[in-house]
Amino acid sequence: MNGMQSRVVLSVLGCLVFAVPAAAAADLAAHLPAETFVYLQWSGRSLTFDGSKFGQMILDPEVEELVTFFRGMIEENIRDEKGKAVFEKAWNLVRIAWQHPMAAGLYDIHARGASLAFLIDLGEDQPAFEKEFQALLELLPPDAQEKLATAQVGENHYTYITDLEQVEPSFGYFGNLFFFTIGPGQAKALLERKPDASLQANKKFQERMQVVGGENVQLSVYADIESIVAKVENLFPAPTTAPTTEPAKSVHPARRITAALGVDKLQAVAGTVRVVDKGMYTKLRLFTPAPHRGLLLPLAGTTLTDAALSHVPADADIAVAVSLSPKALYDEIRGMIRRIDPRTDKIAAGAVAMLEKKLDFSLETDLLANLGDTWVYSVSPSQGGPFVGSMITVDVRDAEKLQAFIDKLEKKLLPPTTAPRDDQPIYRRPRLQPGIGVMNSGDTKIHYLRIPIEGPGMAFLPAWALHENRLYLALWPQVIASALRNPTEPLTQSAEYQALRKRFAPNASMMIYVNTPEIMKKLYPLQLVGGTLLTNLIAEKARTTQPIPLWPGSLQSVLQYLIPQMNVLSHDAEGITFEGYGTCPSLLPTAPVVMGAGAAAAIPAITRARMHAKEAVSMTRLKGLGCALELYNQAENGYPEDPAMLVEKGYASAMNFISPISGKQPPRVENGKFLDPIDYVYLRPADGAGSTTLMMYEDPANYGNRYTIGLFVDGHVQSHISMAELKRLIQKAQAGGAGGNDMEF
Repeated sequence: MNGMQSRVVLSVLGCLVFAVPAAAAADLAAHLPAETFVYLQWSGRSLTFDGSKFGQMILDPEVEELVTFFRGMIEENIRDEKGKAVFEKAWNLVRIAWQHPMAAGLYDIHARGASLAFLIDLGEDQPAFEKEFQALLELLPPDAQEKLATAQVGENHYTYITDLEQVEPSFGYFGNLFFFTIGPGQAKALLERKPDASLQANKKFQERMQVVGGENVQLSVYADIESIVAKVENLFPAPTTAPTTEPAKSVHPARRITAALGVDKLQAVAGTVRVVDKGMYTKLRLFTPAPHRGLLLPLAGTTLTDAALSHVPADADIAVAVSLSPKALYDEIRGMIRRIDPRTDKIAAGAVAMLEKKLDFSLETDLLANLGDTWVYSVSPSQGGPFVGSMITVDVRDAEKLQAFIDKLEKKLLPPTTAPRDDQPIYRRPRLQPGIGVMNSGDTKIHYLRIPIEGPGMAFLPAWALHENRLYLALWPQVIASALRNPTEPLTQSAEYQALRKRFAPNASMMIYVNTPEIMKKLYPLQLVGGTLLTNLIAEKARTTQPIPLWPGSLQSVLQYLIPQMNVLSHDAEGITFEGYGTCPSLLPTAPVVMGAGAAAAIPAITRARMHAKEAVSMTRLKGLGCALELYNQAENGYPEDPAMLVEKGYASAMNFISPISGKQPPRVENGKFLDPIDYVYLRPADGAGSTTLMMYEDPANYGNRYTIGLFVDGHVQSHISMAELKRLIQKAQAGGAGGNDMEF
């Protein structure tokens, strides 16, 4: 289709697919193939959802007023009447759709694109949705409508776009179910699919979703990571190596990287959000067998205890506790680097050794071995208030050894300065140098760093102190002093905290507590100012005449929907679990999962990117050899008989003849000959050879015998020369009298 309006159908459906959150209903899974590897669904509105804090909040009249403002502003800025009609129909479709169960499934990735389906169970609203959708289609220009064709499958039919055969976007109805598919033949397959061949019948899918399922599921997500990685590997196959006498190894480079990163055993991710006691309970599971190492190691610490949070006051707005051995983490990071690139590990080891020698300490023995496993970040009013009252604490294994290390480090980094003479004028005295101050809080000495700068001075005084086998870190010494003198009861003894904590697994190794209502109260003044400025700015930029809403709403209207939020992480022999509870779905604990799953799926693509980078380096080396050959030609009145003569006479180094793709050792040279294999094939140009004559190319085996790169007489380097083109270029060079060490095809 041509023009913006001719693409409106795909645009609207695309918005519906990608803008809707996810969930799991078996009846919709019955319409997707069993091999579906990404499944998302939203369960639609219900009395349970509308009664939840989240449901009440998004249906609040003040929120509706804000939505109405943006809708009116958009409509006002659409100049033509047809465009306004398109927007109105699209808006009505979304308004109907979000109230009903919707699902999206991705079940194939191939060179031409992907195969996917999007479903909406419209129920009694099917006629209203169909009416709006048909009106939207009628707004298409006549030439676009002519490209819509209909196909029949039994008693059902669907519509597809005739000039997009490779993608074949199709849409139609199956009873009250609206469907939209991408991929040749996918609409027909959906209408003919039997339940026993669907995702609903997939046992792995059933078992994994059952682990995270329960009553009142509102959102859910499922991703078969093993299938995703296999699909992407097929798109980016590993380069084949040159024939050898040893058996070929079929391990894809991506597999080696995922193994090095510790995510090679990640099988799948499944998660749901359920309505529980008017709050949103999130549960997300990584199916990955122990031992959890590499990138997963930080997610698999020891169990946190109430004693670990005994110093966090009950009025804390934020408390984050993590069980993580710094020594184990350091060793695992070094191990990952070593497995991926031993040379980088040697560089890192050298840098650490230089630092240790300069400061006269051992990173592992003096620091890491003396730090404990429990790390806590907290912010509370009794420590200073929002942001200012931030503090980090770390359990200590051996306080005396750690204190000795800190004392030695202070002296090394900030040696004592010479005091000015009494008779020295003030204006001649040297500038104040960085120094360490001490603040006493009972028997505890709080050290802080004072760094003078020009002007009024630095706003922060980074501070640290050791107290009762715990290291305290803050931006000001007063914050630590306030924490040490805090008379309030611990957070773990508050009824609110205990009620939240009971909802989750008892063996949590990570915990995040956020007192959302209290934070809202403290930040409301800033939100009020910022919200007013933002809405006024938007209205001014859009030049709208719409009534500007009062946003955010009144403080009490916002507070009535907020409850404290908690997220925890736990692990067992079969996987890692994130749980969360609060007003809104817990997005925070899902972030590392999304990144981990994305990393696992993207590793093959990353490998491909590294391949392109190595290819670029190889092209640079080939271009350098072109310069060396031309210099030799000018000085010696002709090109060398053998490229090894460039090394022997000092025009190039042996390393220039090795591609970073192969990783060979630099070849030895003797009597103008290479004694070891090289990566570039030399075709000695004949006298008078044309500028487009090939004179050197890289061994195609480095690129799986699919293509190669080549150097021409005029000095330019060309990439992605196909095997057929390479053969033609070689024949052309040989016909012109070229010699050298050509390869057989």
